[in-house]
Amino acid sequence: MNHVLPLTCSAVEINAATVRIDMAGDLEFARARALQDLAATAPAQAGLRTPVLDFAERGFPDSSGLSTLPMIHRNAATAGARLRLQARTHRLDLMLRRTGLYRYLVTDPNAEPAPREPVSSTRRRSCADGTARTHTAAV
Repeated sequence: MNHVLPLTCSAVEINAATVRIDMAGDLEFARARALQDLAATAPAQAGLRTPVLDFAERGFPDSSGLSTLPMIHRNAATAGARLRLQARTHRLDLMLRRTGLYRYLVTDPNAEPAPREPVSSTRRRSCADGTARTHTAAV
């Protein structure tokens, strides 16, 4: 029996040009749209050039979750931003390669990771309950 871990995600503004979207849990059908909506708001910010999807705590993506990644990539490109996938697992890379998405989504496999902690303040948006909310806190 497979147990699906609920996806929680939050967008953390690292600096004026970078927003890191942290994910924890499984990227699956029920939450894929919430991640897509959260990611769509990131490139809309003035000056943003690099939205980063961080897979450090993410579990398994089902086909809906995997199909969300090219949509997020297209939305970022339309906004003039360049999506990066950070902390990819071997399993995710294998899935991306088998589906032909690796060439499309992993444009710089040796890119420096986005910092785990922002420099000054944090603007955080969350999709834990399927809706995007904004949180701001000083660091």
